[in-house]
Amino acid sequence: MEVRAPMRTSPLIAIIAALLAPAPALAATSAVDARLADDDLSAGEPARVVGLIDPAADGVPVVLERRDDAVGWRRVGRQETAAGGAFAFRWVPGRGGVLRVRAADADAASAAASAELALAVRPRLVLPQPV
Repeated sequence: MEVRAPMRTSPLIAIIAALLAPAPALAATSAVDARLADDDLSAGEPARVVGLIDPAADGVPVVLERRDDAVGWRRVGRQETAAGGAFAFRWVPGRGGVLRVRAADADAASAAASAELALAVRPRLVLPQPV
């Protein structure tokens, strides 16, 4: 009876196999908690939407959306969550409206989304200076 030594895998083959293996699936986000840092702005002021996803995980894509009466939800920004599932969007809105944050880690139809957030943007009043 012949005894064979176990086969050794070359390091190159192990690296290639690791690169070709499917990435582990992230747990689907079940909840998105978002809030406006200030819901009443003057034109030109930056708006901030901050929040967390549950379950907390870093690297989960989240999308800030604004409702457009003509076409539905339109993307305003996209980013990945930081440690603990935290996210923060900052931008200068051209006008007020209804916003939400949606986890983009799953099918769009079933992706978790935050409650709708109402943002008011007041026009900036500039008075002429006396001459």
